[in-house]
Amino acid sequence: MKNFTTLVILAALAVVSCSTFGSPSSSQKEAELLENGYIALSAGDYNTAEHLLNQALYINDKNPYTLLNLGVVYQDTQRYKQARDAYQAVIDMNPSDTAASANVKGYSGRNLVEIAKVNLANLPPAETQTPPDADGDGVPDDSDWCKNTPPQAAVDANGCWNLTDIFIVSGVELKPDALTQLDDAVLVLMANPSLRMEIQGHTDNSGSDELNQRLSEKRAKAIYDYLVRKGVPADRLTYKGYGESRPIASNLKPEGREQNRRIELVPLP
Repeated sequence: MKNFTTLVILAALAVVSCSTFGSPSSSQKEAELLENGYIALSAGDYNTAEHLLNQALYINDKNPYTLLNLGVVYQDTQRYKQARDAYQAVIDMNPSDTAASANVKGYSGRNLVEIAKVNLANLPPAETQTPPDADGDGVPDDSDWCKNTPPQAAVDANGCWNLTDIFIVSGVELKPDALTQLDDAVLVLMANPSLRMEIQGHTDNSGSDELNQRLSEKRAKAIYDYLVRKGVPADRLTYKGYGESRPIASNLKPEGREQNRRIELVPLP
């Protein structure tokens, strides 16, 4: 066994503890499983120990002794996340029990919560795994609505290449401060000469469906014309208006309507 000093259960103490849980028959069975699990763990038989302790846990998932011993099984078999969860469960339970001296090397009289905290502190630091992000836009794949945005594209929180707040209200005239967004888009397109793109116009739900459809088409065309004037080949671009049919936020609030009034730049296959 790799780490005997982390063991925390002795058979007699387990029987006393289990007597307070469940029916007499289930308590007796739990105590038997726990005792035999402890014996197997002391002998370094982790497979048997885990099997028996999990059966005990099935009978009563609130026994801190079972959880502490399972934590040791996981720790000594290098399953540190499971060990961390088991020790943390004991800490969250906050039992008042203290470990007896006979079978708890180095932990005589220590509260079970203290033991769990010591064992937890002895675990290697939790590994931090970077979630996958196939298109490298900074939005993890499981949260990315637009999974093929090109490098350097300025995406929103959903991973989509959207241009917002670029037109005057209800019109197709570009705001002067919107040109930065458009010129950045030109740079991305120039840096990716094989990139083809659909320019999508979207509106909020203010006004009629017909009006919003026409407005979205005119705005998409206005962006198309701007990009072509800036040197992007016309055969790499298409444009289409979607009106109010594809909201990405609630139209009940001003900030939601502002998000919905957007130009979305969508790479094509």
